[in-house]
Parts: sequence; C-alpha cells; structure tokens
Amino acid sequence: MHAESITEDEPLTQEMPEFNEGFRSSNANVDENKSAADSLKLAVAEAGKLEQQQKDYNCFTAESWERVQEALDEARAMLEKPELTQEEIDKAFLKLITACDLLEDSVQKVGLKTAIDGAKAILEDGAELSGYTPESIEAVKAALAEAEKIFADISADAQTVNQASRNLMDAVTNMKETKKPSKADLNRKISEAKAIKKGSYTDASFHALTVAIAEAEKVAADPNATQAAIDAQVNALKNAISNLKVEIPQPSKTALYAKIAQAKAIKIGNYTNASYSALTAAIAAAEKVAADPKAAQAAIDAQTAALAKAIQGLKIDADKEAAVQVKAATVTAKAANQASRYIKLSWKKVSGADGYVVMNKTGKGWKTIKTIKKNSSTSYVYKKAELGKKYTFAVKAYKKADGKTVYSKYKIVTIKAVPQSPTIKARELKGNIRVTWKKESSAVTGYRIYRKTGKKWSRIGVVNGKTTRFTDKKVKKGKTYTYKVRVYKKANGKNVYGKYSNEIKVKVKVK
Repeated sequence: MHAESITEDEPLTQEMPEFNEGFRSSNANVDENKSAADSLKLAVAEAGKLEQQQKDYNCFTAESWERVQEALDEARAMLEKPELTQEEIDKAFLKLITACDLLEDSVQKVGLKTAIDGAKAILEDGAELSGYTPESIEAVKAALAEAEKIFADISADAQTVNQASRNLMDAVTNMKETKKPSKADLNRKISEAKAIKKGSYTDASFHALTVAIAEAEKVAADPNATQAAIDAQVNALKNAISNLKVEIPQPSKTALYAKIAQAKAIKIGNYTNASYSALTAAIAAAEKVAADPKAAQAAIDAQTAALAKAIQGLKIDADKEAAVQVKAATVTAKAANQASRYIKLSWKKVSGADGYVVMNKTGKGWKTIKTIKKNSSTSYVYKKAELGKKYTFAVKAYKKADGKTVYSKYKIVTIKAVPQSPTIKARELKGNIRVTWKKESSAVTGYRIYRKTGKKWSRIGVVNGKTTRFTDKKVKKGKTYTYKVRVYKKANGKNVYGKYSNEIKVKVKVK
C-alpha cells in the first residue's frame, strides 16, 4: 500500500449519506408484501445494520440512537415470544421505524476512520516502510495516535475531526523516501572483471580477481546492500584488476628432455656407424644445455631441433639390416636319397644371406661339410653316404656385417642311406601284365616286385640289378591288379632296401 492510497479527492466536510436511508427504503410499503411478523423481522434486520454502523463509526447522536436501541431491543424480545398478537406486532413495528426515522446524524467520522485504517496498513508493511526516512515515519505515527484519540472522543466536533483527518493524511503524503543505493557502477565493474581471461596473468593475481568478483556478485545480489558496501566492492574490483600481474615465462626444457630421452632409447642396431655417431654427439651437446640453469630458450630450442635432425638423419646399414633378418630366420632342410649312396639336401632361400653352411653331426658335435657362398644355391648332394647308415644334417644361413658373422637358426634332419626308389609303369601285353622301370645310375643288387588284388600285398618276383622289367603271367581276364617295386643293395653282407616305388593299377581285358 502506498502512502497516497488514503488521500481523498473530495473534501472531508462533504455531507455523508443518510445511514438509515436503506432502512427506510427497505420498509416502505412493507405491509403490502409481507405478513406482520415478517415485516417486523425485516425491520429488526435493517435496524441491526444501523446498530453495527453506530458501533463502527458513532454516526448518530446519542439521544436519537437511544430511542432506536430501545425499540430494537423490544422488537427482538417480542420476536422471541411463541405467540404474538397483531396489535403487539404493529405496535413494535411502528415504534422501531419511527425511532429510526428520527435518527440524527452525529459529527462526520467516516473520513477519519478511512485515514486511520490506511495509515495503520502502511505502518504494518515492513517492506513498504523500509523505503522511507525514520523522521517521516515518526510523524505518521504521531498523527495516527492523535487521530485515534479524536475518533474515540464522542464529544469531538466536526472541525476537530476534519482537522485530525487532514493532519494524518498530510503526514502520510509527506513521507520522504530514502535514497536507494545505486549498483550501476558495481554491475559495470563486475562485467569488466568477468571479461578478463587468465591468459598470461600469474595464478595468484588472477585468483585474487576471481575472489573479488565472487564477493562483488554477492553484494550486487543483496537487496539490502548499503551504498557504502556497494562502493567498497567497486573499489575492491578496481584494485584486483590493477593488481593483475603478467607472468614472465621461464625457459622450458620439457621438449628438450623428451627429445633426449627419445634419442637415448635408440640403439645402434641396423644404423650406419657414421649416422649413429652423429646422434651420439647431438645427445651429448643437448645434455650439456639441459644441465645449464642459465640456458636461454633459444639455445634450448636449438638443441631440441638438432636432436630431431640427428634422429631423422639416421641411416640404415643394409648389411646390418640383412644380418638381423638372417639371425631371426630358421633354415629347415629336407633330405632325400639319390642314386645308391647319395643324399640330397634342399632348403628355402633366406633373403639377405651371403650363403649357407652345411653341417653333419658326428658323435656329439657338428662338422662343417660344405660352405656355400652363394645365396642362390639352395641344395647340396652328400656323396659319401654308406648304405644302411643314418645321417643327421643341418643347414644354417650366414651374413657378414660390421666385421662380424651372424648365423640363422636351423632344424636338423635325419635320413637313412638307402637305394633310390624307382618309378614304375605297367601295361597289359597279350593277356599278361608287364611292369617296367628305369635302370638306376649306380649298381644295385636287384628288385622285388609286389602285387595285390585286395588289401594284402604279395611278393610275386625278384630280378637282378641289370633287369628293368617283369612280366606277370598269372593274371585273369576282367580283374584289376596293383603293383609296386622295391630296390635293394647288398652292403656289408646285408640287404639294404630302398623305399617302395609308386603304385600302379592295371585291369586285364584280354586272355
């Protein structure tokens, strides 16, 4: 509620409407519409309203109101009776309305009552009062106390009542507002401070600014903040901004340390001696600068770049690289009988190798029986084998690099020296089956011929080493026969057998 809310546009001396006007209009011609008892009840109700007005505003003279009060009390008492005569009702009704018609208005106090209620509402509103000066509030309180005193005085005349109303309304109207604190400068300074980024400012000075902003925002959000508190935060923000300090960067060796660690982790491995020596020298120079507490950033950056260049300048030594590959490789040799006393060894080529070393195990050790100096040669024939004897061989690749020879890993192979198996052919010839093969390059003792018609093999013939064919005459038309041949050589009084030849099937069509 504002102080102006109780101010009236019209003067307080204006005539007040007749309080009993409603009573008169309500009871006009009442007998035409109501029963006698109902008319009396209605008159009592309307008089009750006048009774309340008298209590609230003391708006009638005491003498005229006493007549109404007496008639009202008698009418109420009569309505309490269980039985009423028409004469009693008419008499009570007439007395009540006559007393009301004769009511005389007292001094006007409605305006004073309105002013009193409005002033009280203002004084009870704490939030509203906070905006006015203490002196003007005390003036309203004093005028209110005087107005209440006059309102309670039934002997107060109209002039006194009207003057009390004017005095109270003047006190309210003249209430002075306190000057509201201004936060405009504070809000502008907060915006300025919050726009500043950390950047290169020191941690301590920027933290101080952050704290100042937080404190300023608290005051800016406080509706009860005084101007002094607001101004203090503005100054605090100004000081925090002016005290921001730019951090002078110290030379950073982080990148240099990282590059030194990277370079020192590199081993000579397959790199050329010259390029690796250049890297070693660059590491030494970089470590010297890294250990210098007075080293400038330019010198630090130069050594970092020099190390990076030395790392990029490392060159691969082809021989060393090949040596690594050879050392990691494994040579797996295969062995096969060839002729009667030959054993052929073969293996896959090892990329980058200078050659191969062929070894034969004798007793508990290995003996080199051949060094092959060509990477392209991937086989070797051992010609000193004795039939019936087992031999163990191994082949390893080798590579010479940086004055050293490295060897590959290897897998051993064991083989028994036996005659080489022949490759046979078979065909039907005039109702018989002829099996043939090529003569071996070295002399053999003979050949054994085998046949089967089901699952079981049977030896069907033996020929000497000079013979290269065998004719099977014990065959029947329509049957299928399978053949194989096994060569043998007598050595040291014993027959040494080679592996079985290939198998071949023939069906007899003519007999």
